[in-house]
Amino acid sequence: MAKFIALVAVIAFVGLFVYIFGFYVKSTDAYDCAVAEAQRNPAVIAQLGEPIEAGTFAWTSSYAQEGSVTDASFSTTLSGPKGKRLAKCSLVQFARRLVNASGF
Repeated sequence: MAKFIALVAVIAFVGLFVYIFGFYVKSTDAYDCAVAEAQRNPAVIAQLGEPIEAGTFAWTSSYAQEGSVTDASFSTTLSGPKGKRLAKCSLVQFARRLVNASGF
């Protein structure tokens, strides 16, 4: 019974880890804004073609939100008809408007 409880605890910890670092940022305005920016970027369109879609995971390296200011860094896979690339995004967003973005 103790082994079963330990196994359940490990599985729960891994699931929480994957959610926090792999899925959480996908539910934010910052993520949506960064993906939309990549989909409009001529250099990204030239490399990947259209339509451009984001991957399943968005691995978060940092995310901070204070009031209406968001500072986020994450990586996600972008794919299109010509292939796929890893995008390492870093952005600052103020009042739901993109102020600075890089990494496409």
